[in-house]
Amino acid sequence: MRKLASGGTRSAEAWSTIERRLRIEAQSDSRIDLRYNVCIQSVDQDDGSAWVLTDKGETLHGDILIGADGHHSTVRHHVAPHKPATFAGYLICVAYV
Repeated sequence: MRKLASGGTRSAEAWSTIERRLRIEAQSDSRIDLRYNVCIQSVDQDDGSAWVLTDKGETLHGDILIGADGHHSTVRHHVAPHKPATFAGYLICVAYV
């Protein structure tokens, strides 16, 4: 993980650098389907998969669904409706790996 996130060094890295490395790695794996700027209308799951319905009527299925949809998270509301996501107040994210 350190090699992927920080090029193998113990140093602080800008989020843009970490995100670029992670995106390149994810795009090289045919099992991962990255989608950007997708508005999720609903989320559901059963014993076999998870899926979302987009605002364009598209249904996206997967074994694992990761919703990185911010502090007004539709995904979080479905997974933990009793504990809604709140804005952490971060203006920049720097990781040390």
